[in-house]
Amino acid sequence: MPNATQIMRNGSRLLAARDKLFAEQDAGFRVPLRAEIEASWRRSMAHGVRPDRFSVPAVEAATWADVLLLAAGPVADAVGTDLAGTGVSLLVSDQGACIIDRRVPDAGLRTRLDRIGLAPGFHYGEEAVGTTAISVALQRRGPALVAAGEHYSDTLTPMVCAAAPVTDPGTGRVLGTVGLACLAGAASPLMVALVKRAARDIEQRLADGVGRPAGDGAGYGASSGWDSLTAPSAMIAATPRSAARLPPSCTCRGTRSTSTCGRSSASSV
Repeated sequence: MPNATQIMRNGSRLLAARDKLFAEQDAGFRVPLRAEIEASWRRSMAHGVRPDRFSVPAVEAATWADVLLLAAGPVADAVGTDLAGTGVSLLVSDQGACIIDRRVPDAGLRTRLDRIGLAPGFHYGEEAVGTTAISVALQRRGPALVAAGEHYSDTLTPMVCAAAPVTDPGTGRVLGTVGLACLAGAASPLMVALVKRAARDIEQRLADGVGRPAGDGAGYGASSGWDSLTAPSAMIAATPRSAARLPPSCTCRGTRSTSTCGRSSASSV
């Protein structure tokens, strides 16, 4: 992946070129896009996603996402505390790009994220909202940074997002992602390093047995150095996985967070 500072700079430059990019798509994008971003844009187009229309479906997370939720909780708590005052939020998604948890210390940013459905129980896959760091990280099975104009949807262009996949150490299966999201003015090149570190620590907790039912042959183990289980998480961890459930916001169906905007209004998000 190129230098994060350069990615953010190019993402800002793309804001002024988006109309031209979409007008020329049939002839090939003449304004250079990173390979993974162009591939994601083309997949988004194939899904019929329109950059000027934004609709986020509410979904139910996969039944095994409670394992990731439990393992990620203390890491998210610790990172969330460190993010206070930075204007940056932390997000956890499952393998299907459903947001299952988040930490947003800044109230103003929380309101913005709620407005665009970047909250537990909403689906941020390419087929729903186009290119995001979550979708690129899941596709590449590696860390991703998507900056400003690199987002496919106009509504997301004020944002910079980084994400890294979380892999089950026992099976190698990608369980989901841990990511950071903020307005472009609050972004830092260190976002990629932080999500990679958070993903490693969640994976260590999974290796230690956190979130596994007693019959899996592994206990809940020690934490990886961030924090021990919070009291609510410990109560859930004591429950067999089949009986554990995600927060109520992850079980809603049939509603959508919708916004229709021209490119000129995307900055209002």
